[in-house]
Amino acid sequence: MKYEQLFHLMSYWQEFEESERSQDMKRFAVWLSRRTSHQAELEEKPQVVHSAEELKPARERLLRNLSRADEDRDGGAITFPNEETRDEVMHYYRHLPLNSRISALLTRMNRFAAFYTKKAFHGLDITNAQEFGILACVQGLGTPTKTEVAHFNLLEKTTGTEMMKRLLKLGFLEEFDDEHDKRSKRVRITPEGLGVMETAVQQLWELSEIVVGNLSDEQKHSLVSMLEELNDFHSNIYFNDTALPLGEIITKNVLKLS
Repeated sequence: MKYEQLFHLMSYWQEFEESERSQDMKRFAVWLSRRTSHQAELEEKPQVVHSAEELKPARERLLRNLSRADEDRDGGAITFPNEETRDEVMHYYRHLPLNSRISALLTRMNRFAAFYTKKAFHGLDITNAQEFGILACVQGLGTPTKTEVAHFNLLEKTTGTEMMKRLLKLGFLEEFDDEHDKRSKRVRITPEGLGVMETAVQQLWELSEIVVGNLSDEQKHSLVSMLEELNDFHSNIYFNDTALPLGEIITKNVLKLS
């Protein structure tokens, strides 16, 4: 009995090696955490997985309800003929498989944040979170290259360059030649850029209040822990595996649990 847990650990290691074809300790630690959590969840409450065919009636009902929604052009609100229709549209993701449900909810949270960000930046010369992120990045890094700014903000190089052109035109950034590489341009933030950032920061404090809703501190800590884990996971892929096709990215990085 003294070494029972050790025997369990060895059996898990064997299962990990066979399923993942890997001996990476960090990968095993993540796999083990997921494996034991997954097993506990199954023992507590078996997961119901719906097939695409089972979900079809719900999708058709959702489309019918969406067609009944009416946008108030003056007030900007969307109205529904009844509460049942409204609830069906607002909670469409409940009819999705688990992974798709998580992906849909993350996408919705991003769009809600963009909706509030537009209000937070109303009246400012910077109009979105990406432009604020560029200014904050340049302020923090000092004199980065344009490519470094784009990568830091997870932007395509062309998209980042266009955004920086606008900020340069507004006088919030200034550019100069890289003394070591004349083909490359570096940027720095201007006093005007610092001024608009200071104003925007005050607005963003309000934004952060609404985005987290009425979650308790305990829920916030749990959420930020999961988001940080997802961020680390995707950052590793973004900075190391971007050249790979999606299928290979999944095979290389996503752990499979039976």
